[in-house]
Amino acid sequence: MSPADPAMCAGPHLDVRKPKLKLPPKSADCHCHVFGPRDKYPWAANRLYTPPPVYLEHYLAMLDTTGFERGVMVQTGLYGPDNRFIVDAIKAHPQRLRAIALIGESITDRELRDLAEAGVRGFRVNRTAKTGLSFEVARKLAERVKDFGWHVQFLLDVEDHPDIDTFLGSFPTEVVIDHMGRPDPKKGVNAPGFQALIRLLKSGRG
Repeated sequence: MSPADPAMCAGPHLDVRKPKLKLPPKSADCHCHVFGPRDKYPWAANRLYTPPPVYLEHYLAMLDTTGFERGVMVQTGLYGPDNRFIVDAIKAHPQRLRAIALIGESITDRELRDLAEAGVRGFRVNRTAKTGLSFEVARKLAERVKDFGWHVQFLLDVEDHPDIDTFLGSFPTEVVIDHMGRPDPKKGVNAPGFQALIRLLKSGRG
């Protein structure tokens, strides 16, 4: 790692213990970030952080210990729209893993079909990062993937979007609000953005 590399982010606890709660059959962990060896899966030049060594075997071991039978990997900006790692991971564990991709406006229809056939079930829009898609581009892409049954996952701060129920309520696909919309606890439950998120959830579109 060179001095110009982005800061190292905190890693997970790898000493996972078996919980007292027994999960029901087919339980799924719906959001994880896993990385592959850098020499096989190069990092994007515009990444915003440097990860510690956290590999697929670590994630699968966590699932085994905690009782999750299935898992969903979420592509991160570390790789940008290069989804090879998550596709390879699904191919190695097709009965257990699925993924959410990062894609760009220039992606071809063939590439979208390939991702769908590989086990990708949606794409992510990171509005908290400089590299995230715009809402307009995300809507265009959603029109292209809706026939695959995909959803679109948004990482955003709800207090920046007090009309989120309006512009996502008419979205072409179902939407997932990542990290629960990152609400500001200091503003309370009556904050405009949080209330818009509640309205979106009640509408059944989220």
